[in-house]
Amino acid sequence: MASETERYRAAFSAGDADHAGVFMGEAAGLIHDIAPAAEIIERMVAQAHGLLRNAGQFVAG
Repeated sequence: MASETERYRAAFSAGDADHAGVFMGEAAGLIHDIAPAAEIIERMVAQAHGLLRNAGQFVAG
């Protein structure tokens, strides 16, 4: 049992979802609303636009 616990903790720490389960309670706090798919896409595009707009500063020219 102890070795299985060690393997689980190692997988969990590494973010290995195939070998360590995520309990619903851990993820439930990340959900703040239920939005239509179009709104989610619009948010994602707006966030990407904001990040990419400033990304040029990281490119050597």
